[in-house]
Amino acid sequence: MPLRYIKLPSENFEKFFKSLEAWGTVYAPVKKGSIYSFQEVHDPAEIALDYNRTMLPPKKFFFRPREAILRLKNGRWEEEIEAEPMVLFGLHSCDIHGLKILDKVYLDEPADPYYKSRREKTLIIGISCMPDEYCFCKSLGTHFAMDGFDLFLHELPDGWLVRIGSVRGHEIAWENGELFEEVTDEDLANFKEFEEKRAKSFQKELPQEGLADMLDLAYNSPVWKKYAEICLACGNCNMVCPTCRCYEVCDRWMDAYKAVRERRYDSCFMENHGLVAGGHNFRPTRLDRFRHRYYCKSYFDPSSGYNCVGCGRCDEFCPAKIEHVKVLEEVRGVSEMSENPYVTHNARILEVKDLTSREKLFTLRFLDPEVEANFNFKPGQFVIVDIRGFGEFPISICSSPTRRGYLQLCIRKVGRMTKFIHKMKEGDIIGIRGPYGNGFPMERMEGSNLILVAGGLGMAPLRSVLWYAIDTGKYENVWLLYGTKAYEDILFRDEIIHLLKHGEAMNCSVKLAYEVESPSCIYLERGFSDRVCKGVVTDLFRGEEFDVNNTYALICGPPVMYKFVIRELLDRKLSPGRIYMTLERRMRCGIGKCGHCIVGTSTSIKYVCKDGPVFTYWDALSTRGLI
Repeated sequence: MPLRYIKLPSENFEKFFKSLEAWGTVYAPVKKGSIYSFQEVHDPAEIALDYNRTMLPPKKFFFRPREAILRLKNGRWEEEIEAEPMVLFGLHSCDIHGLKILDKVYLDEPADPYYKSRREKTLIIGISCMPDEYCFCKSLGTHFAMDGFDLFLHELPDGWLVRIGSVRGHEIAWENGELFEEVTDEDLANFKEFEEKRAKSFQKELPQEGLADMLDLAYNSPVWKKYAEICLACGNCNMVCPTCRCYEVCDRWMDAYKAVRERRYDSCFMENHGLVAGGHNFRPTRLDRFRHRYYCKSYFDPSSGYNCVGCGRCDEFCPAKIEHVKVLEEVRGVSEMSENPYVTHNARILEVKDLTSREKLFTLRFLDPEVEANFNFKPGQFVIVDIRGFGEFPISICSSPTRRGYLQLCIRKVGRMTKFIHKMKEGDIIGIRGPYGNGFPMERMEGSNLILVAGGLGMAPLRSVLWYAIDTGKYENVWLLYGTKAYEDILFRDEIIHLLKHGEAMNCSVKLAYEVESPSCIYLERGFSDRVCKGVVTDLFRGEEFDVNNTYALICGPPVMYKFVIRELLDRKLSPGRIYMTLERRMRCGIGKCGHCIVGTSTSIKYVCKDGPVFTYWDALSTRGLI
């Protein structure tokens, strides 16, 4: 929409402000002690028009620090979407750019219904500012807003030059036409003078030329360690950042029959932010977490720019007085769904089968026949399991999409929620949403050989691939190389033994390696001496020959296994593009909103829940931290 320019004389400001109350509750910057905060105002005299920055950015109105998203009543989740008409008055251009970055995340399909409803009911009115010693928004191109607002007020000696940026902005100007005047040449000259003065007032600069590449090359810079030792890991910078958007979801019981599912701010500086099932943490140290935040903020998206808008909040409110630009300078010197995506569908547990002492196989069916009929997935995808009143967790689907009418999940007992579900029985109800992730490219691999390399619990997602390949018969040969600790730890033991005996008739060859001897393993080895041995999974490659130009390898197992298996495959000249890995990260939301599964650096960032969980080894080579 073409911009229109009008003038608001100083004497009409109070009437203009009062007119905004017809559009909703008005919030504006107010001084509270030594800081500024967006608060509800009724008198324009309360507004601090010359403020530098608020402690909490305006994102708090759309993505709240803590909020209820679902309420459990009578055994069903009910939506908790509340949005009142609001007017946010006095936003600086950097904060408007911050909202645009959040829009790209929360309004991208599937749109977050809570954020979207509030955003649609909010009027944005920006106001010009003068930079202080913390501002570096000019370096990032966020010091001037060309869109993202309804009205924007630029200070003049006798009023404000007003830019109209939306249909609602035009409606306000039309309804209050008597308050505005046409812009004169003198006003334009004053506007130009103010902007030139403002541009020269920036004291801090962050050169962005080649920034992402230089940061990527400086991954092991000692500067990261230097500042990580100073950092308190308090998460203040995340809380005050206008673009940080990580969140955590938890369930809280209100009484014996009602519970609420809450979403609250999370911080990548917290140790549990990178914690995954089994106790593995892919950002275990403060150094890892400190560096990760800088890479996240310095990631460049061609469609929206950097994830930092240069507002200066992280500098001003850092108790350790770490300066964002100074850290980067030193490092440089060294080198929409149609429904609410959070609502789950009820599924009944048809069968619970003990696989090992720690793993159980749950067979489920959706209660709603329409949901059951429309639930389609690919091998390698996952679902979010909802244990009402306890929370959610992601689990890979271990059944094959060729076998309709039920869904199977292999769940290991490791934490509070998985211990609870292990106590559930046939007939109990849980919630399921999904499927999520990209899955394995089964169509692309048709007509080729498949080598499935599984370690421990990694057999679960590869079981979906295994039976899909056998049922469809679209693949030349299938090898399953399965490494396990002991006989008692073999998942789907009956199926594995059946395939050891009869797999060749289905073009499927199974080989098994175990680490701990037992009478059962020795007996199994005697029966299949050429396919069962004591050792590790890479020992199973011995004696196997395959056409590297017509073979794909699919890997899933503990993190330590990947490098040895990949080395074996590369030594055999298998292309990195033919090596697929399914990776676990701490996926919470499943739709790329919560930020827990982000990996990478400033030149390449991946959301494991959306871009994965299946990746090629090429992806791992170009995205640091993926494996």
